[in-house]
Amino acid sequence: MNKKIKKLKKLVDKNLRRKKQEIFQLFGTPSKRSDDYILFYERYTYLGFIRDVTSFILEENTVVDIYISRYFLGKEIWDVFYYEEQEPEYKLIWSFKY
Repeated sequence: MNKKIKKLKKLVDKNLRRKKQEIFQLFGTPSKRSDDYILFYERYTYLGFIRDVTSFILEENTVVDIYISRYFLGKEIWDVFYYEEQEPEYKLIWSFKY
C-alpha cells in the first residue's frame, strides 16, 4: 500500500464519524477557507514550497469523508480520497502534468 494511502487510511480509521467539535479539539483551528461543511488543515513544508492540506467533509456536524491534497508552488500535485459509497476504497489521483 502506498505511503499516501496509508496516511489517509490512518486518518479515516481514527476520525471518520467524529463530531466537528472533536476535530477542533484534536487538530486545532482550521484554515480560514473552512466553512460549516468542510474543514481545511494546512501544513507547509520544504521552505513553504510544498503545502499539504487535509480536508474533513462534514454532514450534520459529523465527518463523512476525508481527503489529503499536496500542492507545489500553489499547483496541485496529487489527491488521496476515500470513497465509501458502493465499495469502500482508497484512490490516489495525480494532478501534476509534465
